[in-house]
Amino acid sequence: MAAKTGRQYLDSLRDGRALYASGQRVDDVTIHPAFRRTGETLAGLFDLQYAPDYAGKLTYPSPTSGEPVPMAYLMPATKEDIVRRRVANRIVAEWSFGNITRTANVVSQMVTQWAMNAQEFEAKAGTVSAQRVRAYYEYCRENDVVLTHAIITPQFDRSKGPSDQEDPYLVLGKVGENERGIVVRGARMLATHAPFSNEVIVWPQERLTPRDGAYALWFACPMNAPGLKLVAREPYGSEEPLFDRPLSSRFDEGDCLMIFDDVLIPWNRVFVDGLTDFRLEEKGRDDERPIYLFGAQQITRAIVKAEFMYAVALGVAEAIGIEGFLHVQQRLGEILECVDAMRGMEKLYEEQILERDGQLFVPAGASRGGQEFLPYYFKRMAWALREICGAGQVMTPSQADFDNPELGPHLERYCRGKPGVSAREKAKIFRLAWELASDKYGSRATIYEYYHRADPVRNFANRHVSANKTLYRELLNRISQEMETTTTMTGSEA
Repeated sequence: MAAKTGRQYLDSLRDGRALYASGQRVDDVTIHPAFRRTGETLAGLFDLQYAPDYAGKLTYPSPTSGEPVPMAYLMPATKEDIVRRRVANRIVAEWSFGNITRTANVVSQMVTQWAMNAQEFEAKAGTVSAQRVRAYYEYCRENDVVLTHAIITPQFDRSKGPSDQEDPYLVLGKVGENERGIVVRGARMLATHAPFSNEVIVWPQERLTPRDGAYALWFACPMNAPGLKLVAREPYGSEEPLFDRPLSSRFDEGDCLMIFDDVLIPWNRVFVDGLTDFRLEEKGRDDERPIYLFGAQQITRAIVKAEFMYAVALGVAEAIGIEGFLHVQQRLGEILECVDAMRGMEKLYEEQILERDGQLFVPAGASRGGQEFLPYYFKRMAWALREICGAGQVMTPSQADFDNPELGPHLERYCRGKPGVSAREKAKIFRLAWELASDKYGSRATIYEYYHRADPVRNFANRHVSANKTLYRELLNRISQEMETTTTMTGSEA
């Protein structure tokens, strides 16, 4: 099988999965009013894989079948391959103006980088583990499998580790095993995009001790596995007019709590079992670490969304004639500085690639470089957009208001923007701003952008802990030695 079409993708979601939303079982996510439009938006991306202007940018020939497969699965062997991947990531992100965060090209890149780092699985978990990782990568590539991941445990007693909870299966763990595979029980979140995915990959995010072997599991699981229940958070998608809900009605990808009620995971989808110290991120020099591709997609998608946020903020300012105010210019400039900083991060990937075993990788420093600032960038951009809008974003007429013959003329008179900007045009811009940064959809997006790379506080701390500090200690030692002399020269002259 090759890359899916939109129809094949939607058909793949009709698999009998146990998905619940607002307490009700969702029998068919492709026609449910809370999910239908997002499904159609995503299906359009799959059709784009066969569009004449995009097919060669979004797919490449499979090395085994020769059929077109998604570019996200390409293992780069040249710098041009790195660029091809970036171009594909940009096309996908632009489809939703950067608002759908877990498109099919996201977690597929994780599986690709797992396969490219299969030697790490072999060295730490054994030959069988590496073989399963490679085989699963090929299966996903050849069948255009849409993946999500669920790596966070629901919040309960965070002062205790997995083995110390009063219920041993509050944290997802292994119940037992048989000739077919392992049996797991527990819950995971925050499975973003789960309603629109075919499978989920799971690995432990907790700090495990040697006593936590039952929780040291890396595996993949189909969404329709017996015993797996998906509980969606409150859906924001709807059948409301696009005028009123321009973003949430089409781009609400959904987040799910995943309940594993004694779910069988077949052996060919079990990658690590019981190794509490297994990680793909280890301390050491960049050229000694496992190397990643996933971060490149994150930055490209973030750039697209940041550009969109600036466009909306600029539109608001121009619609009401405040673009000349200094404090508004400051906020707009701040957003643009965030955009430029992200573009610098994106460039870093392509300039610092490494070769290993005949393949090109993004070095750990480049794939990590600056990304931990993204949570703060998006928080600042959302707040800047709210400030530029002021109270006007709260009081914005709907399409039905404008269509009411008694109200319409009054709204056109009193709710217009500066001369030349009609009330309807102003309302469209303000509704974009409201959904992008302020309402339940926008608030969820701001929280998601802040935490989607895990806890930013811990990430910054880990960055410090794992850093090679030799250079910095040498700098300090040099100035300390100079302080013992009378010379004023520094650097090479000293």
